[in-house]
Amino acid sequence: MTGARTRSIWQSQLLLCAVVLVVVLVMLALQPAQFSTGTFAIGAGGVIGLTVVTLVFPWHRVGRPIVVLVPFLDILAIGVMQWDAGFALDFLWAFPVVWLGSFFSIWAIMLGVGGIGATMLLSAMLTDADSRTMVAYIVAFLSLAFLALATSISARQTRAFKQLLRRQTAKLQDSLHGVSAQRRRVSQMFNALDIGVARLSARGQVLALNETLVRLYGLDPED
Repeated sequence: MTGARTRSIWQSQLLLCAVVLVVVLVMLALQPAQFSTGTFAIGAGGVIGLTVVTLVFPWHRVGRPIVVLVPFLDILAIGVMQWDAGFALDFLWAFPVVWLGSFFSIWAIMLGVGGIGATMLLSAMLTDADSRTMVAYIVAFLSLAFLALATSISARQTRAFKQLLRRQTAKLQDSLHGVSAQRRRVSQMFNALDIGVARLSARGQVLALNETLVRLYGLDPED
């Protein structure tokens, strides 16, 4: 049986892989020449291959430092995909960014977003990007950075709320156990009396009979 962490890893990676497959199919239909550049096919193949590895890897046996490598490798593969794509694939980076923001520390988020920024900067330098392209890179980078920040804050609030609920549940369970124990002690004291005792409501209804009274009159305590 797979654990919650393994399922979350599968879900995050499969979601990205599904989007990449859709992009690949669209490119095959509309711009098949794009695959001649090589980088697009290598990057897409990297995401698909990483997804296969993700599905067969025993994640329950490794720690968080190994898991965080998956979104980092996704970031690298997406960077390779969009290198010579000739169109914007920056939106694909949103998937590993959300993954990092949801489950990992601020340092992992900064490293991932920093890697995206470095990839954009290197691409702009090597392709002699004009001012319009630079503005597009900056807007995309800032959007991804704020997306990571917002996701991280939301995830922290969700975890804090879950911890609060667990604490409140534990307190309620302790209170319930205390009340149950107190009722058992009162019942034991009630039945230990040598005289017949009946507990009545304000309207005169019989609420409880102790064992002595039941034995004396041969009553059925269920009546």
